[in-house]
Amino acid sequence: MPSEYDPLRPRPPLSRGASDLDTVQALFSRAAAGYLHSPWPWLCWALVLPTAALMTAEIAAAGGPLAVLLLWSAAILVAGAVEAMTMWRSRDAVVPSDITRWVFRGQGNLSLIAIVLTAAMAWQRMYEFLPAVWLLLIGHSFFAIGGLAASALKRGGLLYQVGGVISLLPWFGSLTVFAVTTAIANGTIAMSLWLRRRQSGC
Repeated sequence: MPSEYDPLRPRPPLSRGASDLDTVQALFSRAAAGYLHSPWPWLCWALVLPTAALMTAEIAAAGGPLAVLLLWSAAILVAGAVEAMTMWRSRDAVVPSDITRWVFRGQGNLSLIAIVLTAAMAWQRMYEFLPAVWLLLIGHSFFAIGGLAASALKRGGLLYQVGGVISLLPWFGSLTVFAVTTAIANGTIAMSLWLRRRQSGC
C-alpha cells in the first residue's frame, strides 16, 4: 500500500543513455571552451602568481602596502591580458550561453567576497591568512564549478584547497605555500590541456 512517504506521482525510470550529470558536464564544457582551448594562459598564471608571491615580502619592506597592491595588480593584469588575448584568438570556439553568463555572475560574486575578506583582514593586519583565503576560494570555484567543465579543473581546485589548508599551518610560510600551490595547480591544468590538444591533433 502507498504511504505518506511515497511520491504523489511515480517517477519515470532513468534512461540508460546520458545521465543528467553527463548532460550538465557537456554543457559546461562547451561554455568553458574559451578557457580550455589553450594551455598557455594557465602556464602564464603558473609563472606569474608564484613570482608575485615570492616578491611580496621584499616589495612590502621597500614600499609598504601600496607597493604590494601595485605588484599584484600588475601581475593580474599581465596574466589576464595573456588570457584575454588567447580567448580572443579562440573566439570561434566560444559559444555564448546562459551557463556562461551564470558562471560569470557567480564568479563575480565570489570575487566580491574575496575582496571584502581581503580588505577586512588587511584592516586587522592579518596578512598571513590572505593566501589561505584566496587559495580556498579559488579552489572551491575550480572544484565545484570548473570541475563540471573539465576534470583538470577539478584536480586543480583540489590542489588549491589542499594548499589553502597547508598555508594555515604555522610551520610553513603562507606566501611560499601560495607560490608552490599556484605553480603546481595551474601547471597541472596547462599540462592536461596540452596533452589533450596533442591527442586531438590540434
